[in-house]
Formats: sequence, structure tokens, C-alpha cells
Amino acid sequence: MTASNRYYQSTFQPAVGSNIKSAGQKTQFQLIQDAFDRVQTELNASAAIMGVLGLSGFPASFVGGGRRLLRVNAAESAVEFSNGIPVIAVAASRDLATTDVGCCLVCSSASPIILTLQPYATIAIENESPILIAQTGAGKVTVAAGAGVTLVSSGGLLSTNGTGAQITLLMIATNTALIGGDRIA
Repeated sequence: MTASNRYYQSTFQPAVGSNIKSAGQKTQFQLIQDAFDRVQTELNASAAIMGVLGLSGFPASFVGGGRRLLRVNAAESAVEFSNGIPVIAVAASRDLATTDVGCCLVCSSASPIILTLQPYATIAIENESPILIAQTGAGKVTVAAGAGVTLVSSGGLLSTNGTGAQITLLMIATNTALIGGDRIA
């Protein structure tokens, strides 16, 4: 029996003839193979870590970074420290954008605002990516579905419930978002 060994040679002949003769030898060979597999797993993990460390902007020191988040920038070209959730001021109705993902949209208008979630082809929001929406003005904020988009909300409630209300949009599948929070019809 010829056993494969991807680490050193394409084949491995056991020391005792062309077949492994005993269960003990088979067990030893399997232990060696398992050890090589663990080494390969560790090497793969190290390569992933080196990829992150190789991003431009990776800090040489974390001094001054206490209680801050380290994240990859939107262009996926560098890392940066963040104080938390970015806040974006929204003054009028508009489509939601990829740049809104992971942010808090603060809507301070006295007039109603409609935020429309367009299909995935238009806005690349990945599953499990939240958008927090806060109403700070008198105008209620409504989340609307673009063509082919499904909004899942208990009771079909898609608008903020007055000044100070917050709702969250969470992508749960392609073109499907869950809406929760302090809502009204």
C-alpha cells in the first residue's frame, strides 16, 4: 500500500516492505500525518495574520489606541483606529448607500425623510451588516423598499416613532432586510 505525503514527496513507502504490516505502524503513520496537518493549519493561520500586519497604516504601537476599534478602511488598503460607530447627518430623502453600512444615520429634518433600500445590484450591503437610523428632528423617518427588495418588520412598521426614536436595518439575505426598533406605521 502506498500512502500519500504532500509535504515531502508525492508518495511514501513504509519502512517495512510495500505494506504497513501492523496496526501500531498504521497508528504511528496516522499520528505523523495528523502532526503535519496541524503544522499546515498553523502556517495558514500565520499567513492570514501576516496579511493583516502587512496592510499600510498598521500601527507599530497601540499606545493611544485604548478603547478604540482597529478596523480595515473602506478601500481595504489600510487599517485605522475608530472611536466607534461613524455618524452621518441626513437632511433629506435619499437611497441608502454602501457607505451607510455600519453607521448611524442621524435625521434631523423637520420634514419626513424616506430612506430607500435598493436591490443588491445597486447597493452592495452584505448580509448581517447593520445600519442604525435615528430621528432627532420633528420629521419621521421611513425605510422604503426598492424594486425587488423585501423589508421584514413586525406589523409592517417601517417608520421612526418620533423624536429620539431609533430603528435598525439589518441585511439578513440578498435583497432582504430586517427592520426593528422604536417604530410606527
